[in-house]
Parts: sequence; structure tokens; C-alpha cells
Amino acid sequence: MNEVRILCVTAALLLGSPVIAGTNETATAELGPMVVSARGRGVGAETLPGSAAVAEAGAIKAGFAGAPELAATVPGAWVVTDGAWASDVSLRGLSRESVVMLVDGCRLNTANDIAGRFSLVAPLSIERIEVLQGPISALYGSGSLGGVVNALTHTGRFQDEVGFDAGMSGSYDSASGGVAGYAFGSWNGPSGYLYAGQSARSYSDYTDGAGDDVHNSGFRDRQTLVRGAWLVAPGWTLEAGFQRADADEVGIPGSGTAPLPAAADVTYEHAERTLAMVSVACEPGGMWERTRLLLYGHQM
Repeated sequence: MNEVRILCVTAALLLGSPVIAGTNETATAELGPMVVSARGRGVGAETLPGSAAVAEAGAIKAGFAGAPELAATVPGAWVVTDGAWASDVSLRGLSRESVVMLVDGCRLNTANDIAGRFSLVAPLSIERIEVLQGPISALYGSGSLGGVVNALTHTGRFQDEVGFDAGMSGSYDSASGGVAGYAFGSWNGPSGYLYAGQSARSYSDYTDGAGDDVHNSGFRDRQTLVRGAWLVAPGWTLEAGFQRADADEVGIPGSGTAPLPAAADVTYEHAERTLAMVSVACEPGGMWERTRLLLYGHQM
């Protein structure tokens, strides 16, 4: 892959909710999913004028499924593939060049037209995906005519008591003889948290529904995810994160198709993605509920 470096600064100012006093009556209501991508702050999906949806990570299946397949569970979204590994998302029939791809709010770009941006996000590291359909260039600039897809990865949390979480999972795919694994651990407490996750996948050429081998369809990839936050002062939170993903020998089926020679294979020999981010958030109270400044550097 060619290299693209991106440095972006975003700030989100969140207004607090009004408080009504003088009554002991309470009411309950079922709220829709919260979406942060539409306005840079958490709002209910039902309050947005456009089309917004949230795809939960529980929809991820074993095998080749990843971020694009999860996003495609939303009506109006389709997967665009260059093989078992390389895939992107199309919204409302518009090409991937018209869809902005984000990971944890950080924009993904490549210097060439390949379907591989979201393939460098480990499926089991995803907590949920937000899909906004329609042009929202006021927030995301050019290239968002089709909409925005934002993959939000797992992280730690603040909690009253110090605690530890850990887990691991694995899968085997009989069609390709492929194996995949993910392991994570996190420390959570009242003053901070630290989360670390590691994934690895290795797939050989798979067999299609007719029982035929699909030549040059295998791949190997890995991803490391580290994220932590600290309460540096009352109302002030400092968060930092790092992600590193790479893939090797990613095959693209279609050997021998014109104008390629019969014995030619198209392969991504190596692809990689590195993301470093730091943010400062404050909750000063009063009419301002939360303000967050995010700085990140992303290289693919």
C-alpha cells in the first residue's frame, strides 16, 4: 500500500440536558441507540433528521466477517469486496469513494483505490458500528456524499471499584481451514482504566458452495490495540490509544482474467495501519456538559 498520513483535530461541545425540579413523579421511556458520529457528541438516533443506525458487535459471525459485513446489516449498506479479505462499504448504491470510513472517530484514507480500509480492523475488536447515510460534509468534508461508517473498538471503563476483565475466543473455518483468535485484558477503576487486545487470523484458499477451491483467496493478519484513560483532575480526563494492524500475502481471486496471464496472481504482499490518538475531555458543569479535544495521527 502507498502511504498516507493524516493529522486531524476535532472538538465537540456537548450541551447539558435541562433539569426540571418541583415534582416527585417519574416517567420511563425506551430510548433508541446513542450515536456519536452524527454531531460529534452522543445523541439519540431517533432525534437525528437523517438516517442513522447502529450495528452491534454481537452480529459478527465466525469466518471472514468483519467491519464491512457488520455495517451491511444496516438497510441501504452493501459490502464491496476484492476477495475474502479486502472489503469496503457502499451506501445507497454510491461507491466507496463517496463513503467516509472512521475508526474510533479517526478517518481512514488510502492513496489508491483498493477495498481494504476496514479489513485492517480486527472484527472481534469492534464494539459497534455507526452508519450514517446521506451527505454530511459539514462535519466530515469531501467524500461523504454517501455517508459515514464509524467502527468503535472496545475500551476500558471507569467504575467505583477496582476490577479486572480478561477473555479470549477462537474460531475455525472448515471451508478454508482457517483459524482466528482474539484475547484481551483490562484494568478498570475509579481513577482510570487500561485495555489491551490482540487478534490474529490465518486462512487458506476457501472452498465455495459448489465444492470448488477458490484459488488465491487466503490471507494472514494481526492487530494490537491498547487504550487507557486517567482522571487527572476533577472533571478532567486524559485518554490515549494505539492501534497497529498488518496483513501478509492477501490473495485476490481472479488469476488469469484479462489482461492478466493465466498463471498470474494478484496479491497484497503487505498492508499495514498504525493509529495513535490522544484526547482531553472536561466536564466543567453548568450549561456545558462535556467538551473533548481529539488529536490523532493515522498512517496506512
